[in-house]
Amino acid sequence: MVAKGPVRVRDRLPTWTLDALLATWFSVISAQRFAVLAGGGAPGFDGRLYREATLAWLAGDDPWSVSIGGIGFGAPPPTLLAMVPFAVLPEALALITLLCVGLVGTALVLRRLGIPLWLLAFPPFVDAAGTRTLRFSCSLHSSLAWPDPPRPAW
Repeated sequence: MVAKGPVRVRDRLPTWTLDALLATWFSVISAQRFAVLAGGGAPGFDGRLYREATLAWLAGDDPWSVSIGGIGFGAPPPTLLAMVPFAVLPEALALITLLCVGLVGTALVLRRLGIPLWLLAFPPFVDAAGTRTLRFSCSLHSSLAWPDPPRPAW
């Protein structure tokens, strides 16, 4: 009889068990991060900073001189172009729009790749949603620009 090699834990457990454990782990970490934001953090900080820098640029000022709370804008120039649609909106609406575009875009990318939607609780996604960073919103553009993405091997 030939030995098959070591038995891995994932071979012994049903697939849903590992998915449930991973989803729970992500959710707990994400809940902790939301608690920090709710307890006095700065939700939407990146969105606010990028928007202010874009408004300065549109007004003819130096966008890299913009700072909020001592943190200056340091993104590359194409970021300003991507933020123009959000800069023309009032701040509160711009931050909500950035969040919605990012969530929808990330969900579309996950669906197109055949990855479960519970991965929206993945901590880097939650961090991006909390700060309303533009990287999060770029996932929508990725999902629309890639007509036939490769499927994961798992």
